[in-house]
Amino acid sequence: MSASTTTAGRRSAALLVAAGVVATAVVAAVLAFGVVQPPQLDPLEDPSFDGAVAYLSWRDEPCVTTVAPDGAQDEVWCDRGGELVAWTDAGLVVRSWEPDGTLLRIDPATGDELGGPDLEAIGDRHTSPRPDVVGPAAAGRDGELEVRLDGRTLWSVEADERYEVTGGWRSPDGAWVALLDSADRLLLVPADGSAPPVVWSEDVEPHVDLVWRGTQVPAV
Repeated sequence: MSASTTTAGRRSAALLVAAGVVATAVVAAVLAFGVVQPPQLDPLEDPSFDGAVAYLSWRDEPCVTTVAPDGAQDEVWCDRGGELVAWTDAGLVVRSWEPDGTLLRIDPATGDELGGPDLEAIGDRHTSPRPDVVGPAAAGRDGELEVRLDGRTLWSVEADERYEVTGGWRSPDGAWVALLDSADRLLLVPADGSAPPVVWSEDVEPHVDLVWRGTQVPAV
């Protein structure tokens, strides 16, 4: 047996040992802390639903991603850091931090930066919209999580106390609420609480801000 063959064998053995150590550590962590199982929800299967949202993610770099009615995601623009503030008929509106406070209008289909008088009218007096969903109102209380909207229960479910709903935003027409949860899911629920949420899309960071398509720049 050659020296190179012996060396290769030792390397393979070392890699197997390392893999075993990693697997053991993972199993130990699961046994120690458990796995948070989110509530099981059905996928969105409503062909009449035509809502869309956009969010700005910081996962690798500042990028704006849109979510279509069928849940498909499209990363349309990556550039300077900032705040996604509206999605009007004229495009996505981003307040960029470089240079400070610059307002950009982004074409949601192409990602092109657009100019025009629409942004001039906003000026520096713009204030960002705020979600009107407060939740969870109670997490970990007897295993029940509750999300409230306008003082009434929107969704109540038995859940692991570590599971969270991290944010919510009502659609411009008032009919729907988009929720983000700690399982990286975008959920959709009727604003009247008449049905439980469904999973609109997955692999969405739980701590981003959303804007619905049709969200106008707030009045000063």
